[in-house]
Amino acid sequence: MFCTHCGKNIPDGVRFCTYCGSSVESKAPTMNAMSSAQPKPRPAAQASGSSKKTMILVCSICGAVIVLALGILFFVKMFHSEEVNLNDYVSVQFDGYNSQGTAVVVFDNDAFLDDFENKIKYKGGKPSNADDYYSAAEYMINELVDYSIDNPTGLSNGDTVVLKWNVDEYGIQNDVKVKARCRDTEFKVEGLQDAEAVDVFQNLDVSFQGDDGSGYVVITNNNTTEPFNSWTFSADTTNELSNGDKIVVSVDDGESKLDASVSDTGKVPTALSREYTVTGLSAKAEATTEEEEEEEDDDDDDGGTTVAQGGTSAQKPKKNNGSGSGSSSKSGGNQVFPDSSSRLLTAEEVGRLSEQEVQTAINEIYARNGYMFHDTNIYNYFCQYDWYSPVTGSQEDAKRRMNSTENANIELLEKFR
Repeated sequence: MFCTHCGKNIPDGVRFCTYCGSSVESKAPTMNAMSSAQPKPRPAAQASGSSKKTMILVCSICGAVIVLALGILFFVKMFHSEEVNLNDYVSVQFDGYNSQGTAVVVFDNDAFLDDFENKIKYKGGKPSNADDYYSAAEYMINELVDYSIDNPTGLSNGDTVVLKWNVDEYGIQNDVKVKARCRDTEFKVEGLQDAEAVDVFQNLDVSFQGDDGSGYVVITNNNTTEPFNSWTFSADTTNELSNGDKIVVSVDDGESKLDASVSDTGKVPTALSREYTVTGLSAKAEATTEEEEEEEDDDDDDGGTTVAQGGTSAQKPKKNNGSGSGSSSKSGGNQVFPDSSSRLLTAEEVGRLSEQEVQTAINEIYARNGYMFHDTNIYNYFCQYDWYSPVTGSQEDAKRRMNSTENANIELLEKFR
C-alpha cells in the first residue's frame, strides 16, 4: 500500500506512515455508494424524440447549404466572364532578305476557337453585325480585335518590331461575356536570308568622246542579269568635259530600285553610284577663220547636213550671225515636232515631210529621252537645246524611257522613213 501524503510504499495494515508519520486510513467503497454513482437511465421515448429533432435540424442545415451553393453557382454562371490572354495566340513571322525583310502577324484562330468557342457567350442578344459568325468567340476575334506591326518592312536581322493591339473595348464590354487581356509586345527580327552582293557598275561601259574641253560621256548598260539589265544610269555632268575631270554616274531612282531588287531577287547592289575620271579626249584643233567661212558657205549651199547614226539621224543646223531666221532657239528652235512627246501625230502631217525631216523627228523623240548620240555632229546639234540632257548611250534604254504617246509616234514615223 502507499502513503496518501508522501506516496511511499508502506506495509499493509499500518495506521501511520513509517516515512512521514501521517495517519493512514483505508476507505473501502460501500455498495450503496457504488450504486448511487451509476447514472439513471432515461426513458426510451424521450431519447427517441431528441434524436429525431437533431436529424431534422441537420437535414435543414444541409438543405440550406445546398440551396445557397446552387444560388451562388447560378449567379456565377449568369454574371461570370471568361478571361482570355490574346497574346497567347499570336506570333510574328519574318520573311525575305536581310535589309529588306518583312514582318507578318499570325493569329492562331483554330487554337483560340478550340479554347473558347463554347465558353464565350453574347451579352443579351446577338449583335446585328454578327450574322456571318458561327459563335461569339468567332465574332469577337474578327470584329472586336485587331493588331498591327509598327514597322513591317525594310527589316534587318537584329531589328526590333512592336506588335500593337487595337481592341474595341466598348464592343467587348457590351456584346460578349469576356475579359480580354493583351499587351503591346516587342519581337526581335531574326532568320532573314543574306542578299547576294552584285556590282552593277562592273558591266557598265562609261566612255568619253569628243575633244578635250568639249567632250561628252557615253553610258551603255551591258548587264545581262535581271533586273539590272533594265536599269538606267545618269551622270551628274554629261558634256563640256575635259581630260582629268571627275563625274559621278548613278542609278536612276536608285533607292526604289535597290529595295525592289533585294525583295524580288535577293540581290543587292554594292553601290548605287561611282566616280569616273574623264580620259581619252582628243586635243581640240583650232579652226582658222578661212576654214570657218568655208564651213558656213557649205551650210548655206546645202541647207544643212543629214548625218545617220545607229538608225537615227539629225540635221546639222546652219550657222548664222544671230540675226537671221536660221537661228535655233535653245528652248524650241527649228524642231520638226516640238510637241511629239505630248500629242499623237497624224499620218497626214507626217506624209508631208521629207525622209530627212521624218528621221529628224525620230531623233527629237530619242533626244528628249536622254539618248547620247555617238556621232559628234548629231550630239552637238541637240546640245543647242537646253532641254537636252543625254544620260545613256543605249537606244533600248532611251526607248524604255518613252511614254505611250512617244512610242506611238515613233511607230508612225518609221512607216514614212
